[in-house]
Amino acid sequence: TAARIWFGVPDETGHTMGQSLNISGSTDNGTGDWYYAVTNNAASQIDDYGLTGSVGWAEGNGFRVRSNNTNSSQIHVSTFNSSNAVHDCPKYINWCGDLA
Repeated sequence: TAARIWFGVPDETGHTMGQSLNISGSTDNGTGDWYYAVTNNAASQIDDYGLTGSVGWAEGNGFRVRSNNTNSSQIHVSTFNSSNAVHDCPKYINWCGDLA
């Protein structure tokens, strides 16, 4: 299956969307907490299938998908550092699955 969603946010603020596929925008919910709106909905909840990604700048940075608000039309992501504290950093995420 080919990637159905991918995007890059190359700066720490999260406001600058780099290249993307099937993402129409983002909402900042506070430090390290973001919603990404999906243009063409997934066939089922996005975190049920291959959502992968990476975050930039420092060893130990990571991201979590917040399944309480991730569904077929949005991805809710938190980024954190090696101390497990949320913080803003670049992120690059892709998803493989079926569209609705």
